[in-house]
Amino acid sequence: MVDGKQAFSLDSDRHDSDIPQLCTILEELAPGLKELRQRHALQRESAPTTATTVPKGRPAIPRDYLRKLQKSITDVELMGLKLKHGSGVKLNAVYVPLVTQRSAELGARARNQDESFERTEPEDKNPQLLLELLGQTSMYVSGPAGCGKSTFCRWVTWLTCAGEIPEAPVTPPEGYAEQFPEDLRGRLPVLVPLREFHESLPARAGCQAFSTHELEQALLQWIGGKRPHGLTADEFEAHLRRGRLLLILDGVDEVPLNRPITHRQTAPVQQALVAGLASACEDWNQRGHRVLLTSRPYGLTETEVGRLDLRSAPVLPLNEELQTLLVDRWFRCLEDDAETAATQADDMRGHVAARSDLMDLVSNPMLLTAICVVYHEGKRLPQDRHDLYDRIVDNVLCNRFRHDEAERKLIRYRLGFIAHGMHTDEGAGQTRVAPEAQVDDAEVERLLLACRAENWFSEAVVKAVADSRQELLTTTGLFLPQGQGRAGFYHLTIQDFFAAERLLQMPDVNLEALFRTRGNVSQWRSTLNFVFGALAKSPAKAVPLLETLIGGLARGEERLGLVAWDAIQILEKQKTPWSTTARDRFVQFCLQSIDDDVPLLPRHELGLALGDLGDPRICVDVRKSQDFAYIPAGTYLVGDQQRPFEVEKPFWIGKYPVTNSQYRVFVEEGGYHEERWWSNDGWAWSRGVRPRHSALPDYPDSKFTNPSQPVVRVSYYEAEAFANWAGGRLPTAGESEAAARGPEGLKYPWGNDWRDGICNSDVAGLGTTSIVGLFPASQSRDFGVHDAAGNVWEWCDLDMSNPRERGVSRVFRGGCWRSFARLVRCASRDVCRAGYQDAGLGFRLVRVQEAS
Repeated sequence: MVDGKQAFSLDSDRHDSDIPQLCTILEELAPGLKELRQRHALQRESAPTTATTVPKGRPAIPRDYLRKLQKSITDVELMGLKLKHGSGVKLNAVYVPLVTQRSAELGARARNQDESFERTEPEDKNPQLLLELLGQTSMYVSGPAGCGKSTFCRWVTWLTCAGEIPEAPVTPPEGYAEQFPEDLRGRLPVLVPLREFHESLPARAGCQAFSTHELEQALLQWIGGKRPHGLTADEFEAHLRRGRLLLILDGVDEVPLNRPITHRQTAPVQQALVAGLASACEDWNQRGHRVLLTSRPYGLTETEVGRLDLRSAPVLPLNEELQTLLVDRWFRCLEDDAETAATQADDMRGHVAARSDLMDLVSNPMLLTAICVVYHEGKRLPQDRHDLYDRIVDNVLCNRFRHDEAERKLIRYRLGFIAHGMHTDEGAGQTRVAPEAQVDDAEVERLLLACRAENWFSEAVVKAVADSRQELLTTTGLFLPQGQGRAGFYHLTIQDFFAAERLLQMPDVNLEALFRTRGNVSQWRSTLNFVFGALAKSPAKAVPLLETLIGGLARGEERLGLVAWDAIQILEKQKTPWSTTARDRFVQFCLQSIDDDVPLLPRHELGLALGDLGDPRICVDVRKSQDFAYIPAGTYLVGDQQRPFEVEKPFWIGKYPVTNSQYRVFVEEGGYHEERWWSNDGWAWSRGVRPRHSALPDYPDSKFTNPSQPVVRVSYYEAEAFANWAGGRLPTAGESEAAARGPEGLKYPWGNDWRDGICNSDVAGLGTTSIVGLFPASQSRDFGVHDAAGNVWEWCDLDMSNPRERGVSRVFRGGCWRSFARLVRCASRDVCRAGYQDAGLGFRLVRVQEAS
């Protein structure tokens, strides 16, 4: 037998000097090798003889344990929100499926730029249901706060106890109905909150990874000491040996980084746990267990995730179908009558759709739940975000500190101080331009120390600063550990709310200076919105502040202009009057920003503000409008082959597509009920369909309903009837193209070269129509016709003298907000049936009278 030292010496006669170093390495590896042999011995003892063979005599699942476990997780926590009638909400009544990306899906599909408008791409497959995936494999589920990870753990536990999917009063949409995974049947579910379990892990200085044996012993110790719902360590160990566990490890990110051993020494906990799970999960999977591990994204690095023998399944935000399902299920739970529940759910969705400030919240299950409960309490949502957040925060803290109002006030004050510090870096001798979403523990303690030093607020009975930090992180539910010794708020808008609250508490804050210095930093917009929302309760303070801000707006201050627009909307919703002079001044600022071609996103929002306040460019009654461009007679070039097209008589064409405000006049004057405006085919068509156009007051998508946006979802028949009512007609495709290209036959209205973002196309990325004329650089060079490329496709009349158009359904041209560059060139046109309606399809008018 040759020992290790001899083996190296035999193979390395010329490297004798390396032998001492190699011996040292072997001695350092010896403990690890011994541990590896012990782990494999345990694995051979407990694992099935083959991957598909399970020892006979599976241990019985304790039924009393399942009953108690299921009962303990049935009630739903509402982030502190309480229902008025005091009744509990059951998990199986309101849970909606969580989903992840299918592993086989492409990140993006190639799209054919030559596709016609009517030929659409196939729908994406529904995302993968997490429950379906867990039925196939062990997995690691990651996602941000409030996305539903812990709720999913409870749901899986509940289902495994029940052994079936319960009936729900609201049926999920197609593709989202969960099936009970047969592979989970007969397993012992063990729900392990890692924030509690980590105390059972060994504390060893310098430990880099816990072994599988150590993790299993810690689990046995935790269960033996806690006896969760009556489960004994012997019962757990029996299933551990037989490979029949459903082991649910919830919240790696909630495990502390280190644990004190002595006054000077700490033991790494989180890192050792994660490293240990890398080998343990592989062992557990081989032995037949099913493992579910969860964390916020920062809990594990990409390298650590890659080492886990678990399928990585990041939780996707709730899509519109799942948002609808969650809202419907909540209101069905809150109301005894199904019809009343459906009506309230529809009403709340309408409120949310009209509130752009809530759009970033509704894809988060926890925050959408909060909105449902707050709405149900008052049958409306608070008029501004400040009131809504105030309600949510107050309810959260009331539930967590139910019997101590003084403590609630103190916690709220501290959170405001921290949020303001994260925004401004107050007290550090520096100034932040934009807020920080996370800060390290040292900064949190520095801020709390500054908080205690405030003379105008007493903290005589408060614990040490470090204890205060830990209390905020573990008890409030609003300020949370973010991993790696950092902390942050539950949601960035929660931080904005508390920062605003702190600003309003500061006695020497100059609000006008605050708005002027911070208003042009986009990251401050939400905070300033909260500040003004609180001020608006006192119009005597709010109105002069707004009017002063508007009076001082200068060119290039479009971001401050958006802050002013937020304030205007708060006053408008409260029906608080403000001066006509300030209104006119703001309208002019919006017009100037469009003319100056400021960055697109603020320009788009200011354009929508212009439409809501009254767009002076648009004559609402198109019959009185002078907004037409003169197109002289002559020969024009059309089509990609630049065929000659004769305009025999000059004509006037609308500078803009017909807007929602203009189309609404036609509707309100009974245009859909007067046959004289319709062709025979059009009138017959209109009797069999319900109008779907965006000028309807109940149009379901508010992205398209601004008064100055072009009307969409109008058929050719509706466009034709409007034109007849207005004393005009639709342009032919040749006339429309001539007005766009001019006499030189330009490729695009502005010239022959494409420029990204010059018009409202797919490249611009707005994802909706813009107000007409928002892209001044894209107007036709020769005639000043706006939106001749992009924004909306435009219906055209048939030119019966053109043999190419005979027998064709109807023509439209010009491209729209979702078109590629190729489809917004002047020569682009397509055809479809006359009754077709789409969110990218509108029209413009030609004046009938002779042009002079």
